[in-house]
Amino acid sequence: LFGSSRGYFDSLCKLLPEGSNESSESACEINVTKLDGAVEYISSGASTHNFAQGIWDFFPQTVHPRGLTGCRLMGSFEFKLVYSIDVCELGSWTTLRNVCPYSCFCSAGMAECPLDCS
Repeated sequence: LFGSSRGYFDSLCKLLPEGSNESSESACEINVTKLDGAVEYISSGASTHNFAQGIWDFFPQTVHPRGLTGCRLMGSFEFKLVYSIDVCELGSWTTLRNVCPYSCFCSAGMAECPLDCS
């Protein structure tokens, strides 16, 4: 999944582009204790269960750093960084492109995107 090494996490944060509309500061402010606690939250299936119930905790009892929920949370760079998965990419899982076309940046003709994307 991801390591508990703060150095690794800090290195990833430095790779985020400056001046983007998704501030790198929000991801890098994640407390390392919460990051360590997230391993159990994710690996136990609690995060998946909560998302299915409409509980959008990024970590146990912790909202997303920018307060995102739903498709916006799962399409965020923080989600990709921490969960090590891009739910908008095609892979061995079911992509969320059809459910979250805006967050997945769908355009006309993209696989798994709604037909009316333009």
